[in-house]
Amino acid sequence: MTIKAVIFDYWNTLAMCSVNEEILLDSAKKVHEFLVSKGYNISFEDYYNQRENKFWEYEHNAIYTDRELTPEESFKKFILSGFEISGEDIAEVIKLNEIHDHKSVIREELEELLIYLNSKGIKLGIITNAWHRMCKRELEDQGLLKYFDSIIMSCEVGYRKPAKEIFDISFQQLGVSADECIFVGDSSRDDIFGSINAGVKFAIGIEPFDKRDIDPLPHKIINNLSEIKEFLD
Repeated sequence: MTIKAVIFDYWNTLAMCSVNEEILLDSAKKVHEFLVSKGYNISFEDYYNQRENKFWEYEHNAIYTDRELTPEESFKKFILSGFEISGEDIAEVIKLNEIHDHKSVIREELEELLIYLNSKGIKLGIITNAWHRMCKRELEDQGLLKYFDSIIMSCEVGYRKPAKEIFDISFQQLGVSADECIFVGDSSRDDIFGSINAGVKFAIGIEPFDKRDIDPLPHKIINNLSEIKEFLD
């Protein structure tokens, strides 16, 4: 098998990401402060409760359909529905959420691996289920965005993993066929089932791997991104 591209998931694959009640509460406070500063008469409790309820309503629908709205649509139709927020201010709320509604740490071995793969002439891609565009923001902040030939975010293309369509878009952007790719991710459903169903011949799980009872299983489970080099040497 000739490998021309390595495609990665983002959350808990390239970056260790966490979301908890404390993080979400702090994020909601920042958004509410912004809304109040713009003159909107919305109580914190109303905003926070709606954000929680409407986010899960949106998320459940997105998972069930394997479809994703743009950030602008998801906030307008769900998170901020009924509040009559201007488009300009919705854009600022989205930006605040991108920055504050999670904690993220890039895996320390990532840049070394990207440099190595780049030196081999292997194309690099990302496919991530994301309801806003934090992935590109974080990679740019770390100086890593330049290594990737394609970054596919579900909120920009309208499909979510494991839908075959989102993988096909990545293959097309990278200029490769599915069987010329390795896919690396942490989710049995979204990443392993999704990529193999799309035609990828070798799918790698990375710890912490989400071991749900979904076939097929990864061809290999690794603990560290550096182990990917073994499949190319």
